[in-house]
Amino acid sequence: RAGEGPTLIEAVTYRFGPHTTADDPTRYRRQEELEEWRQRRDPITRMRRFLMQRGLLDEERDNAIAEEARERVAAAVRAVEQMPKAAATDIFDYVYAERPWHLEEQRRELLEELGSSEGAGN
Repeated sequence: RAGEGPTLIEAVTYRFGPHTTADDPTRYRRQEELEEWRQRRDPITRMRRFLMQRGLLDEERDNAIAEEARERVAAAVRAVEQMPKAAATDIFDYVYAERPWHLEEQRRELLEELGSSEGAGN
């Protein structure tokens, strides 16, 4: 609290989107629940409201912050799109210090499927 060391912040939030592209959250969530979180419980919405009520943030500054964030994300996306493509085998090569036997087998199968030159990337 006094700023003299590490601070742990527990932020309970809500997953607005599906778990995966195969998930349909409308099967287990009501639309009202989603709207309740969006309007009243979402930490970002609540912080924005808090700052505005205290005169620490206004619509103009809030919009400028959002626009700057969009620009920074777009710049990051452009930078990543310019990077060389990862090798197909990278998913196996940079996860474990010692690759388990079953991943070694899957890696070999992938290289056979692709033809060993394709697994090298680019």
